[in-house]
Amino acid sequence: MEAMLILRTYPWYGNVRELENTMEFMINMMEDDGILDNKTLPANLLFKEEKPVDIDIIHTLKELEEIEIQKALERFGNTTEGKKEAAKSLGIGLATLYRKLEQ
Repeated sequence: MEAMLILRTYPWYGNVRELENTMEFMINMMEDDGILDNKTLPANLLFKEEKPVDIDIIHTLKELEEIEIQKALERFGNTTEGKKEAAKSLGIGLATLYRKLEQ
């Protein structure tokens, strides 16, 4: 039960990917009895340290959106096909991407 509490209260900085990796790790580490407990949790969850908030790097949601769009375009390219892939990777439609680029 304590393992479940730790999993539920952990901040998951890496989002879904970090959670998926943690679950895969736990499954690989579990005993033959199939029980997932504190012994199967990765050390970083058991001994988590609070990450200090750096006031200088706090961005608005709009700024974060712009940063992620630029990263996606750098990764996939500025061509029409690249923009389609960027929009797909961001989970938005192509028209939405174009609208955000115009703003």
